[in-house]
Amino acid sequence: MTCSALGELAPDRADDLYRALADEERRVVFRYFLRTGADSATVADLVAFAKREGVNVARDRLRVRFHHAVLPHLSEAGFVEYDPRSNAVRYHEQPSVEAVLAETVDDGLGTE
Repeated sequence: MTCSALGELAPDRADDLYRALADEERRVVFRYFLRTGADSATVADLVAFAKREGVNVARDRLRVRFHHAVLPHLSEAGFVEYDPRSNAVRYHEQPSVEAVLAETVDDGLGTE
């Protein structure tokens, strides 16, 4: 796959994005924000979206995964802000990252 927007990303940012895209549940978070155009969500919003997207994991287990693994990973990489006390997620719009996501998340990486 070639993605013209990848050339605009700093190498370490591209690495962060590749790691983020390596996990189906993290891709679901990106798809949620790309498809809805929202800049914030709750864990419950993301879990409901993941289930509609066909993620085959029990809701409670998925909620725990989002809370303890998925969102902390994306937060540490700087793609979202996650407040575990309120379960609030704020998406950080980044044009170069969004260009890569637009070409990849719904283009073969988005579904398994």
